[in-house]
Amino acid sequence: MTSLHDTFLNKIKKSLQKDGFVCKHMLLDKNSIDIIAVKNESTVWAIEVESGLSLKGLREGVGQAQQAIGWVHHSYIAIPLSHQERAMKLIRGTSIGLMSYQNNKIIKIKEAETLTPEREKLNDLLSRTVGFCWICGKTFNNIPPTRKNKWGPETLGSILIDGAYENKLLYEKLRQFTPQKERSYPSRWVRICTVCSSILGSAISEFFGRVYNPKFKETHKKFDFSEYEIKRLKKIIKRGSNEKR
Repeated sequence: MTSLHDTFLNKIKKSLQKDGFVCKHMLLDKNSIDIIAVKNESTVWAIEVESGLSLKGLREGVGQAQQAIGWVHHSYIAIPLSHQERAMKLIRGTSIGLMSYQNNKIIKIKEAETLTPEREKLNDLLSRTVGFCWICGKTFNNIPPTRKNKWGPETLGSILIDGAYENKLLYEKLRQFTPQKERSYPSRWVRICTVCSSILGSAISEFFGRVYNPKFKETHKKFDFSEYEIKRLKKIIKRGSNEKR
């Protein structure tokens, strides 16, 4: 039999999913969070669900929501409407928001403050939920990643950055954007979306077209991404965004 807690949690989750969120139960620094809800790279919520009347349970829920700060943009406690007065006293003076569920929709009793998560923690969270493009930062639930390569386990959109440890600035950025464990060899895989893949492919084609075209003067063979026409880029971006539809 489904518990009262699970029933309430599922109602919250389904309502979020209808609003375009991807929801998942997660561990953040060994702290169990009932719902991590991701809409895009700048809208990530942590929601701790408390359905019981216990004051101890509410306090534990507030503590869990506090632990999520640093990982997400908004942190909430979800409670039945009958508990709101007690819950409001516990979260007063904090950045935590309060929500409930009634008439088949989520009700925000108190808006959560907008937080600025730590970059490494946010990227770790995104990589374990929806995934994201290393170049543009867009999440793969909005713009799809490139397709898998039938010749190997990696994807066509995965880029191997070799010798990254030799460049301290590059390594630091890769460490922030690829929250994987340290490896014994100086290389890292990063994933990209279909839009960035299209742009890179067109840019490389343009580059080689100039290099091997005898009609191009030597001065014109110097290539810069800024030389791309805006209209051309917009077409590529639109084509990549429409692939999901």
